[in-house]
Amino acid sequence: MKLRSKGRYSLLESSMYPSLYRMLDKGLISDRQEKVGKRRVRVYYHLEPAGEEYLEKAKEEYLSLTFGVLGILGVKKTMEDDDER
Repeated sequence: MKLRSKGRYSLLESSMYPSLYRMLDKGLISDRQEKVGKRRVRVYYHLEPAGEEYLEKAKEEYLSLTFGVLGILGVKKTMEDDDER
């Protein structure tokens, strides 16, 4: 995530797991556990169709709010402008 955001955002493990558990409870994602070694278990998460719909709606709401705030602040620069450097 830090790499994809070009260092602008990092997510701590301690804040990620509660979010994953809430998404599991809501049926937005599913998980598959796989035993690795004698005692370790690796968990793989999969985005379900309901999660895809939720993600698209959340992205639309986020971008709408972000562009609104940028407009209020008078910011004309876009993320695409930053990527072209």
